[in-house]
Amino acid sequence: MKRTADTITLIRENSKAVQLPERCDVLVSETLSSFCFDRENAIGFISDARDRFLKPGGKVIPQSADVMIMPISSDAFGVGSCPERYYGLHYAPLRKKLFSEVLLVAADKNPFDQLSPPALCYQIDFRTVSQNPGKTFVPFRIGRPGRLDGFLGWFKSQLASGVTIDNSPYSPPTSWWQTYFPTLEQPLLQAGQLIFFEVEPLSVQDEIRWSYSTRLRRS
Repeated sequence: MKRTADTITLIRENSKAVQLPERCDVLVSETLSSFCFDRENAIGFISDARDRFLKPGGKVIPQSADVMIMPISSDAFGVGSCPERYYGLHYAPLRKKLFSEVLLVAADKNPFDQLSPPALCYQIDFRTVSQNPGKTFVPFRIGRPGRLDGFLGWFKSQLASGVTIDNSPYSPPTSWWQTYFPTLEQPLLQAGQLIFFEVEPLSVQDEIRWSYSTRLRRS
C-alpha cells in the first residue's frame, strides 16, 4: 500500500515482489501466526519489507514478540482424547495419524491441565531480526503430577509502546487459537521432575515447519 497526498493505493501483490517509489515512515504487518512466526513466515516478510521499504528511524508494527510454551495434559483435545483401545478396537494407527504433527487447537475453549508454568521459547524483535531463530531447548520443572500429552504454544506481541496483544489460552479467545505439539508417548510425570522441550524451525517454501522432541530426566 502506498499513499500520495490524500490517495491510498492498494497493491495486490506478494510484498517481496513489490517495489515502491519512495520509503515509508511506518510498516504495519499482520503476518503473526499462532506460534508467532511459523505459518505466515512473519520474520521473513517483515525483515524484507523493513529493509527495503522503511525510512531510517521508521516504526515497525508489531515491534516484538515473546513466544511461549507450556506442557499440558488434556482429555478434551490432546492425545489423551483418543484412547489406544475403544470398544475393543485398537486405535494406535488413528492416534499416530491424528497427532503426528503440530496442530492448531482452541485450548481456551477446552479443559486442560497445566503441568508446569509457561516458559519463554523465543524472543523476537521485528525491528532488527533478519532471519528465523534456530534450535532451542526449554527446560521445565514439573509442578504437578500428570500425563504429558504435549505442549501448548502461543505469543505475546508488543505492537507499540504500551499496546500488546496475545493468544494465550488464559486470555479472551482470538482467531489465532494456539499451537499444539503432541507427545504420542504420553509419559507419566512426577512433581519435581525435569523435562526438556527441544524445538527447531525449518523453512519450507516461505513457511516454517517445526521439528521437536521431548527428553525426560528420570531422577
